[in-house]
Amino acid sequence: MNEYVAQTETVPNNVAQLYTLQSRLIHIVWDEQTPMIYTAALPIPSLVEADIEPMTTWRINKNGERIPDMKSLNDISNDLIFELDKITGQYGNKIIKNLATLPQKQWYLVNTNYLNDGNATSQLPSFEYYSELPITKELLRDDSELIKLSRALSRIVKAYWQLQINLNQLRGLSNAQQRVNLLVNQFKEELKRLYYHQLDYNLNNWQIQLEDDIRAYININVERLISPSDLHRQREEQPKTVFEALNLFYNQINKFLRKEENGDGQQEER
Repeated sequence: MNEYVAQTETVPNNVAQLYTLQSRLIHIVWDEQTPMIYTAALPIPSLVEADIEPMTTWRINKNGERIPDMKSLNDISNDLIFELDKITGQYGNKIIKNLATLPQKQWYLVNTNYLNDGNATSQLPSFEYYSELPITKELLRDDSELIKLSRALSRIVKAYWQLQINLNQLRGLSNAQQRVNLLVNQFKEELKRLYYHQLDYNLNNWQIQLEDDIRAYININVERLISPSDLHRQREEQPKTVFEALNLFYNQINKFLRKEENGDGQQEER
């Protein structure tokens, strides 16, 4: 018995044992058509540096350890198009990174999971996450345009989040995180809509057109964020005014997207 318990507390050295580990902690007794489930109250193995798991995307924690990059309820708007560079990067998913070695030329990349409620004592499922993305082996290369675009979209979302934070600080609002999250998630949804629209209807030049659509949407959306009273607000910290906050944001957007306007108002490739 002690040996059995010990091996459930250690990360297995093979995938078959790893994937059946939890089933060995469960015992089901059937009373006619009604199951009674008994679970063993044993600690799970540490997932730190558990490279044997091939479907996990990893991240580095504050202690420098590689741990699973778990989703939370705050991440439900993070579509695959915002995370593709992370999934295929240095700490990415082994299975996905090896797709290029297979004979097939195209797949649908699907990410699905149940997210818990964030309560350490219950860990009950609270949200079913589902995202899919059509992809080819050429698009999985680290230097592919799709990976670059995924990286750019992630940075654009982060820049938009920072703009919202700066605007609320200029307005003297200290408890506006819920509203910031709402606006950022709405922004993500629109980026997703623009992305899939171009992918479906403009296959030849979809990336160039997508960048134009993103710029146009950002210009319209940001204008709606600013009220007349915002134009007169100032503070001691940077950015000191709404104009500085907007300049910072637009400079970041120009950096993240490939095209910039030159002095003649014409767009040129970066």
